[in-house]
Amino acid sequence: MPIYEYVCKACGKEFMMQQPMASKVKDTACPYCKEKQAEKKVSPFSSQGGDRSNCDKGLSRGGG
Repeated sequence: MPIYEYVCKACGKEFMMQQPMASKVKDTACPYCKEKQAEKKVSPFSSQGGDRSNCDKGLSRGGG
């Protein structure tokens, strides 16, 4: 199961939750205030897409 990052629109807290891919954001309750006003965050890892050319260059030379 993937881990998703959320921010609660009710209390402003950020949290992560392991959930099935079929789960709905509207059904996700904040573990702090218990409100169902979570908003899924976009992680930098998932937003980079398939172009790894810049990452590969840095790794092949030891990160420099």
